[in-house]
Amino acid sequence: STLSRRAKSLELPAQPHATGGPIHLLVDSSGLKLSGPGEWLVEKHGTSKRRSWRKLHIGFDALTNRIVASILTSHDVDDASQVEPLLDRIAEPVKVFVGDGGYDRTGVYTALDKRHP
Repeated sequence: STLSRRAKSLELPAQPHATGGPIHLLVDSSGLKLSGPGEWLVEKHGTSKRRSWRKLHIGFDALTNRIVASILTSHDVDDASQVEPLLDRIAEPVKVFVGDGGYDRTGVYTALDKRHP
């Protein structure tokens, strides 16, 4: 799949789960700058323009390197608040959960315990 400079969205193909068993879920997020067709003019001529940012929250299985869930939100959304929606998109049981300090919250542990005791 190719992503052009003018892509409106990015479709990630579903990958088959190799083991069919529990996954080791690693989660993180990254900021994405959204730019329009005239963005290069703004940079070239120094005009001030507000840039749009989004946050991509992503979860992947460390055993298979397969992306198992993703969510695109506004830039100001808390990482930990997206764990439940990510878990809602995962059918397999989660054996191990790994995230940085932003995920060390009571709500994250509660969501994990509820779905994957």
